[in-house]
Amino acid sequence: WNWVKDYVKLQDDDVLLCCEPDERPREDGWVKACATVLQSPNIAWCSLMMEGQPYDTLATAELKTIGGYKAYVTPTGYNWGMGGVNGAFLNAIGGMPIPDGAPRYGWIEHGVYAKMQGTEWKIAVLKDFYHDHIESSALYREYKTDITSNVKQGQPDFTEWLKAKK
Repeated sequence: WNWVKDYVKLQDDDVLLCCEPDERPREDGWVKACATVLQSPNIAWCSLMMEGQPYDTLATAELKTIGGYKAYVTPTGYNWGMGGVNGAFLNAIGGMPIPDGAPRYGWIEHGVYAKMQGTEWKIAVLKDFYHDHIESSALYREYKTDITSNVKQGQPDFTEWLKAKK
């Protein structure tokens, strides 16, 4: 996030959308939907929905229509999925927070939520656009599980992890 932010000299009216190797959007048009919602006032992050994910926080979210798209809007935390971030928000907080102890993967949402506290920024989750979390590789899944579950041992890069696994 931060490398791209700096490289493109992210402006406040820009949005950044993620491309994740282990997630696949189901519906066409999700890029336009995310961008439209993110360009509305006070939306910091916009995610696609994922079946089977706990939606406890969405139960209290307000369902709004933003630029023709239905989105659950909430000031509370949400387990992020495929989506994007508002340029003004990212610039205002100085870039995507890197979690203590998890520099390679995981938990950036917690750092972002801390930056949102006491502000007007909110999270939006698109009601009609879903994504699937897939496993592109059993070895990748094992690496990702190890570096997020055993974070107290640090987060080696994939090459370091693979050498230690031998």
